[in-house]
Amino acid sequence: MRGWVLGLLLAATSVARALPCYQGELTADKAVELSLRYSPEVALADFQADLVRAERERTASESNLKIGLGMLAARQGTSMIYASGGDPNFLQVLPSGSSLNFNAMAMLPLYNGGWLGHRLAAAEQAERASLARQQVALQSTCRRARLAFYEVAQARAELAAAEQAETARRELLEKVEQRFRLGRVARYLVLRAEAEVATARQQLNSARSRYLQREAELKSQLGLSWESHFDYREQQETPKTPESLASSLLTARERRPDLVAARLAIQEGDQRLLASLAEFSPRLALVAQAESMGSSGMGWKPGASVGLSFSFPLYDGGQRQAQVRAAEAEVNLRQTALQQLELQLESEVTIAHAGLTEALENAALAEVELAKASEEWRIARLRFEVGRGLYLEMLDALAACARARSNRLRAIFEAHRRQADYLYATGGL
Repeated sequence: MRGWVLGLLLAATSVARALPCYQGELTADKAVELSLRYSPEVALADFQADLVRAERERTASESNLKIGLGMLAARQGTSMIYASGGDPNFLQVLPSGSSLNFNAMAMLPLYNGGWLGHRLAAAEQAERASLARQQVALQSTCRRARLAFYEVAQARAELAAAEQAETARRELLEKVEQRFRLGRVARYLVLRAEAEVATARQQLNSARSRYLQREAELKSQLGLSWESHFDYREQQETPKTPESLASSLLTARERRPDLVAARLAIQEGDQRLLASLAEFSPRLALVAQAESMGSSGMGWKPGASVGLSFSFPLYDGGQRQAQVRAAEAEVNLRQTALQQLELQLESEVTIAHAGLTEALENAALAEVELAKASEEWRIARLRFEVGRGLYLEMLDALAACARARSNRLRAIFEAHRRQADYLYATGGL
């Protein structure tokens, strides 16, 4: 019986923890879409926004009509003052002996010196800032998804290059063995070719392992199960050239959600400061109450009243001044944080723009280098096949071609990674 229950609990736990599984084509944009759908960071940002929204609704409800019901049953040796159990509540006197009291109270705030209005405005700014922070979480998630995708794309391209290099060295080994059987080359060249094939196979195994590791990291970043299977679209084209640095800075100042959140935080602080100034203003409320009380020997006595409640604080021992100073310090702190963020933004955009520009130039140069190395490899192979070239010359040309191909792949995907950083710095998804 215990084993059956344990098995049921484990089955329920496995179902509850099941991760989504994706099968199909995967591009950089599709990876971003999946990360936005399944990433825990996005869900956490949504929950935090819900909390701020609930706080704004709670603040707004403070200026609404409130009605409370209460009941008291007591037995005392002398008359006592009790507070009603309702909200809002009021005080009533219960006579000596046994008594039972039913009461109701309604209260509508009429004037509070703007205190509730400023608090509500602050809560609204906080809600808007939480939406901006949601956008920050979306940006961060998109950036990491792109980086993880291009890590996999580079690993796949390097795996294909390693397979191509291994195939070329095996073909070269076959040609050397044919020449050895014909007595045209020495035995040490065959051994050298076999060593080159073994090295190529080791590099191929390493490339395959890196690809599997990067794909596992990508699945984790997207919030998907390890059972997901991706069909990748070849992406070896370079990104587009970015706009000018001045335009990039202007775009970032307009779109960066963390900058928007910092500006809204200052507005929230201003409203909280005004609320602190108005907290000790006169307050006026409309109050209505009704009760019905029965006591031993007196029967039931119903009653009702309607009136205005007015209060005005005269002295608080310095509490108001302390709250105002704290609110002013908070505003100054948020203004300084905004200035610091603006400086950080300019630095990030400048670095990202320079990095993307450099990566695009390096990718173009790597393309030229690969074209030259491929041609040298083709010529060296032809010379060796007609008996006009040396094996070592062809081996050097093949190694140079492999290096050029590897450099081109690194340059292309470095440009993609730099583009992801540039998009993040300028506030794009």
